[in-house]
Amino acid sequence: MKLHYRILAILLPGCLLVASTCKKDDLPGLSSVQLDTPFEIALNERTIIHGSNTVIKITEINDSRCPADVQCFWAGDSKVKLNVTGLDVVNTVLNFCLGQCDDRYREADTVAIQYQNQAYSIILSAVNPYPGKGHQEKTAVFTIRKL
Repeated sequence: MKLHYRILAILLPGCLLVASTCKKDDLPGLSSVQLDTPFEIALNERTIIHGSNTVIKITEINDSRCPADVQCFWAGDSKVKLNVTGLDVVNTVLNFCLGQCDDRYREADTVAIQYQNQAYSIILSAVNPYPGKGHQEKTAVFTIRKL
């Protein structure tokens, strides 16, 4: 049993040294997005904001927009829930809506968020594909801007 502790004592500092040299943007399986650059993210996909420890993930997309080439009485809407997490961010769920939301029509939706004493706006500009234009996986297009 003591041999296991010796091996652990020898290997642990080396493992910690290797882990500490990883950059935040080197997290496996996570793409990195830049500020002021539109990016597309799929449902349940996670991505990290470049230069930060903030991870965003779409947890829900509900799309009731009127399908293409169909005449509808109601335009419908597309609602997206975005989960924002990180070391400096309390787990936050942001709700976005495109289309006939509330009492007005929105082609984009903006939500403000505070991060490390800096204000940012997260803008939803599209949900793809538009209903009736294929049965691909739903994605959303966002842009993050520093205010």
